[in-house]
Amino acid sequence: MLNFINKLISNILILMMILLTFCVIWQVISRYILSAPSTITEELSRFLMIWICLLGASYAVGQKRHLSIDLLNSFISDINQSRLQFIINIIILIFSLLLTWGGIFLVRNVLLSEQVSPALRIPMGYIYIILPASSILIVYYIIIDIYKGFLYGK
Repeated sequence: MLNFINKLISNILILMMILLTFCVIWQVISRYILSAPSTITEELSRFLMIWICLLGASYAVGQKRHLSIDLLNSFISDINQSRLQFIINIIILIFSLLLTWGGIFLVRNVLLSEQVSPALRIPMGYIYIILPASSILIVYYIIIDIYKGFLYGK
């Protein structure tokens, strides 16, 4: 299941990066060559960047490739490194649960207000849905990491 989710997120990120690249290229062409900038690609690029950042952050947590400061690890024993990793995981878990709750609240309120994007006319709740979705993925990855920590002592 974990491999399927990782592969799915990876493929979605790749597709969004390709689409973002084409949008930006078209934006440059339409602005500087055609002298008629496209508002649709500008807005779509902005939304794609938001989705790529948030989904990429959850993917980085799952791959253990997120930014970390490991200076402290060189000064403490292996058992204390495991304890420190557990504490860090609990802090990330709490933050992600709060982000999930806040994100769901935000999406609900924005959908109820029927706010839409100016150019694409997409309900903004659909854009904001990545916030709780990515934080749920982070919760999933952190729970797996905590479980593996108890199981294997890492």
